[in-house]
Amino acid sequence: MMGLATTAEPDVFIDGVPLEIATNFARKAKRPLLSNSLMNIRTALKDYGLEQLATGGLLVATASSSSVWLIAHEHTISVAELKEDCQILRKMLDNSPYTIENVNGLLFSGNQPANFYPQELYKFPLTPSSSTVIDCLLKEDYAVKLIGKSTQFFDLARKEIIGNNKESFIQLQELIDKKFTGICIAEVGEIEQFGKARNPEGFGTELMRIDHELTKVIDKLQADDLLIVTGNFGNDPTYPGEKHTREYVPLLITAPQIKQNISLGGRSFSDIGATILDNYDLGDKLPVGNSFLRELFSAY
Repeated sequence: MMGLATTAEPDVFIDGVPLEIATNFARKAKRPLLSNSLMNIRTALKDYGLEQLATGGLLVATASSSSVWLIAHEHTISVAELKEDCQILRKMLDNSPYTIENVNGLLFSGNQPANFYPQELYKFPLTPSSSTVIDCLLKEDYAVKLIGKSTQFFDLARKEIIGNNKESFIQLQELIDKKFTGICIAEVGEIEQFGKARNPEGFGTELMRIDHELTKVIDKLQADDLLIVTGNFGNDPTYPGEKHTREYVPLLITAPQIKQNISLGGRSFSDIGATILDNYDLGDKLPVGNSFLRELFSAY
């Protein structure tokens, strides 16, 4: 979506984090590692939660989505310590032959397996390997504003506020009022939890809240603003299982100048980045994607 083409599959630690990395990490984190295998969060808490609570070690779980999880009870580790451990492992993986997309820190609550419950999640994703749309815009002195969890993917984001959906929409409306020139990426990712939990009622309720807030955003758009609404994966709340589903994601676009409805057909994520740069006459800066900006102009 931001201009990087994925040319190779990331690695997956089917048998847990490789022994050499795990051993070095345990030494640097100064905590024992409990478990080190491919498992989902529910199983990890059920099988190892009591041991983690008793020992204060780090529960390590890997996932088929190219992720490593560091899990601990909220009474055994501080948020700062968990984040620091995640950053240690992130750096070790980045300096290894492996490509792992996410290192996730998870705090859980409760005192027995029956009531162990995930609480706070902290993500440390793989740093972009080359220039992105954001880098191109910054180089040309355009404003870049990031709201929500998407801020974690970019270095400049460390100063940004990461809030819930309601806070994200408040920040977005405030930015529109300021009439900046550049891009704002606002994520409303809370709806994901209802998809993963296969909770259609919660999913539908949150979707209606988003629709309501989007109406306010659209009403605030300036004459030369362009709003793009999309998603980065499918998460059907009625589909069996617990993971992301694979249907197409929406691509909805509006601007005050667009006077009629058109269909852009099936597009690639990279087309969004190409369109953003094309809007600022920087289309030659992106090696992938096909801009649909001219197609939008045809609807003016």
